[in-house]
Amino acid sequence: MELQKLGILVLALLAGATLIYVFIGGGDGLLFEAGEAGENIRDFVVNASPFADEIEIVPEIISEAHASTIIGLREAINHILQSNNKDCFMRYGGLPDLGHRATSIEFIYEDGITTMFVYGGTDGRHLIPELVTEFEEMIPCVIAGSDSVGENFFNKFIEEDQSITSGYFNPVDYVRIFGWEGEGWDAGFNCDDGNRIMTQREESSTGPNRYCDNFEDGGIFFSPDNRHICFIPTNSETNADQHGIENDYVGGTKSNSLSIQLNGNGLTRC
Repeated sequence: MELQKLGILVLALLAGATLIYVFIGGGDGLLFEAGEAGENIRDFVVNASPFADEIEIVPEIISEAHASTIIGLREAINHILQSNNKDCFMRYGGLPDLGHRATSIEFIYEDGITTMFVYGGTDGRHLIPELVTEFEEMIPCVIAGSDSVGENFFNKFIEEDQSITSGYFNPVDYVRIFGWEGEGWDAGFNCDDGNRIMTQREESSTGPNRYCDNFEDGGIFFSPDNRHICFIPTNSETNADQHGIENDYVGGTKSNSLSIQLNGNGLTRC
């Protein structure tokens, strides 16, 4: 019994000391690189606790690069929500490779509020409370979901057909962005590793939930009305379809791509 009490006490001291290091002495905030502190504490208690060899220290919950990029994404969303410009575009900085089963971002729309959740750590399953954000005026949307949405968006903003006044974005109540490695939805369908976006919790044949490396968006948001904020899924073969816009027309260098227009005087900025 006394041995169990000692083990519990040591574990409590370990957890407390690690939190003090991370949030006060770590210097990097947001649970960055707690591994060194954890290993030092482990060395200190290794002879005191019979459970020391079973203590697992998570070396990193979320990288500083990922956290700073997500903070930039959050700031860009807030900027758009305060803008008065319609049918506008904004660069949010883009996302680095989020890594397979590493960092992921979810947007869930419910009861008039969109909440952003960020996960990291082992297998990407640890919620990062410091990055959870509520956007009271935001409705997520994607430039995907049907061929007509993709084609209307492409024709309006890349082909510059101003006769199109509706049907060029698709509101959704769920968006997940994460890193991916492995096969796609079809058995045996291989694709490049990279960031992936989905609007359903499970894979399906419908866009943008089928292809895996489908988020080469050039770090560009679109908003038709300063409330809907649209992510732009991409494909690698077709100008526009239910799966998104061809990547070279979004962040790439094809003539009149969104990126080229934003570098010049084309498109309205949020």
